[in-house]
Amino acid sequence: RLPILNELIFGGVPHLGNPSAGALYAPQLITLLFGTNRAMGILVTLHLVLLGVGMVWLLRRLGVGRIGSAAGGIALVASGAALTKSVQFEQILVIAWAPLLLVAIHAVLNSTRPWRPVAATSAVTAAVLLAGHPQLVYQTLLLAVAATIGFAIGGGRWRRLPHLVIGAALGGLIALPQLVAVLYATADSALSLGRTQNLLDPSLSLLPSATVRALLGTVQDIDPAMFVGSFESIAFVGVVGAVLAVIGVTESIVDKTTRPWAVSFAVLGGLALVWAIGPRTFVFDAAFDFLPGFDLARASARWLVVVVIVAALFVGVGVDVAVRQLRTIHLAAVAAAIVGVALALALDVVYADARTIKLWAAFALIAAVLVGIAWLVRRDDALMAGAAVIVLLAVGGTELVTMSLNSIPLGLTTDIAFTDHPSAAVDFLESQDQGTTIALTDDGREVAYEVPGFRPNANVLAGVPSIDGYDGGVQITKRWAAALQRFTEDPPTELPFRNSLQLPITPESMARLGVRFVMLDRARDPEVFIPGWMGPVAEDANVGVWENPAWIGEATAWPTVVESPHEGQPDDPAGDVQVADLLRLGPAGYEGVAIVDVAPEALSCTDPTIAGCAPVGLEVDRVTPEQLVVRTDLDRPAVLSVSRQALPGWQVEVDGAAATEIVVDGLLLGVEVPAGEHVVSWNYHSPWLRTTLVIAFLALVVTLVLAAAGDRLLGEGIPKLRGRGGR
Repeated sequence: RLPILNELIFGGVPHLGNPSAGALYAPQLITLLFGTNRAMGILVTLHLVLLGVGMVWLLRRLGVGRIGSAAGGIALVASGAALTKSVQFEQILVIAWAPLLLVAIHAVLNSTRPWRPVAATSAVTAAVLLAGHPQLVYQTLLLAVAATIGFAIGGGRWRRLPHLVIGAALGGLIALPQLVAVLYATADSALSLGRTQNLLDPSLSLLPSATVRALLGTVQDIDPAMFVGSFESIAFVGVVGAVLAVIGVTESIVDKTTRPWAVSFAVLGGLALVWAIGPRTFVFDAAFDFLPGFDLARASARWLVVVVIVAALFVGVGVDVAVRQLRTIHLAAVAAAIVGVALALALDVVYADARTIKLWAAFALIAAVLVGIAWLVRRDDALMAGAAVIVLLAVGGTELVTMSLNSIPLGLTTDIAFTDHPSAAVDFLESQDQGTTIALTDDGREVAYEVPGFRPNANVLAGVPSIDGYDGGVQITKRWAAALQRFTEDPPTELPFRNSLQLPITPESMARLGVRFVMLDRARDPEVFIPGWMGPVAEDANVGVWENPAWIGEATAWPTVVESPHEGQPDDPAGDVQVADLLRLGPAGYEGVAIVDVAPEALSCTDPTIAGCAPVGLEVDRVTPEQLVVRTDLDRPAVLSVSRQALPGWQVEVDGAAATEIVVDGLLLGVEVPAGEHVVSWNYHSPWLRTTLVIAFLALVVTLVLAAAGDRLLGEGIPKLRGRGGR
């Protein structure tokens, strides 16, 4: 089935509308053959290969020789950025397509028979849009814009821009179901208008003093995240790689035929490096204020991915220059770069410990000597020059390999698949078919702890619904962000729900959200964290499961309701905030009482302590995440709620007749139900889905036709283009 909603986190949120999930990304279907764990490993491997092959292909199209192209591909795949992103599944799937997208753009702008490259542009654009993380998609598309500007200059190539637009548009239409779902979800997201700068996480930006450390890395046996200050800032290309990149960018800018794209890439690489530092410069502030979509990203340091892709491109060119003919200007550029870094270190503009500086100096000296030898003897002894280049590449390769041995992926390797860690606590929760869970467990621990401890979002692997979620992005809805204020006045909306909780965590407060179980780290005192909860009803070596005595059902019939002071609307949650204030400041006054946006007139109960006026728990038949059924047999009319977020798109029927939705407690789905036996069904509808699927199918057909017979059917296009924009 098409996964439209994820019922297992945040009380039910958009899944198709969460771009990080990549729900329509076709390669993920191999999970049907291999299972989640092995399929993710296979996908990461294939995408790393794709990343390297794409860079080789791009460099070959730009006129770089085989050795230089191979060096550029290896430099990219072995970089700190690629190695780090390989453990961020939803990110590596996106950036793997970046070089191939640039290949397709170059082919469209330079081919005399353009329609097959147009089809390739369509396919790769669709892959980028569907693959995963939106920030990496944004960065890849900005890289494509820079490539288009650079490749289109000269030789009349700008006349191919309409073809490029057609290819990009077709790719967007193939991805249309995903894009519309994202827009639909974003419109209901607390982040739909972008972040303010105080929501940017400083720990996810590059420290200015760590800039050189991030790019050069170290061969010391040290945690790379500790070395540069944060996980996201790992981006090393090595000292030798940096020297070769300096040669490459110098050559490409000096050469008039390559200058347009070299300048375009160099400018974007420089901007990306400054943006990685975060809101510390006017350059970042300007982009944040004026560049559409820029303010939606949370981790500024991820711009280092663009820096590394650009650097790897110039590494390939630099190796090609070293193989063919180094010139004085290249040596001067290397010397200037070394002096510049040395001055920055001496003036404390950037920082590194003494041992690291000595190691950098050693590699820089070796690289400079080898480059100098190749320059000196090239005309008189090509064999000696070639040997110097081979040794240079060997030194650079050794540096990258040594750094990779201390990289994040090798530090996370394990003999047990992350889906295979046994846990009696998880087994118990899997056996329960009603109620949700919240995990009060740790982050940053070993996999054997985190996955059975449901961190982060690992409850989905077990099929256990949770009221919590991790790094929600567009899944942090306006209602959810407002509802968090029932626990703290200024909640950290982008952190997991548990970060908003105040101790002790009472059974009653969780019962209102439908929470039946809490998973608690066994090192934490239940009397401090969850006094009044029953248990443990199950436990393993790390965690115990406790049951909520106040929980009465996944659905609740409320004979007693009060109307909220303000009506909360999906696009204006002010009323929801008021509800949250009521539950935070005076929760005892609302025990057994539902707070609703519109109070039905038929309800006569005013006190839940009166016989027949107390809430009644009911079971929910979860037919699919998009279809819920509750059967009622009540003595009196009530408002029925289920522990699902009241997202736009839900429609409710009572005995097959459309009914009016009611929002309960500013967050949950609700409806008025008469006394007696009735069948209540909620259905989530996506009015855009069928139309967008048809359009996507037609765009895919057009793409396939262009790939197979576009040039024959539509002609050669513009036959006279001068040059290929290569070296």
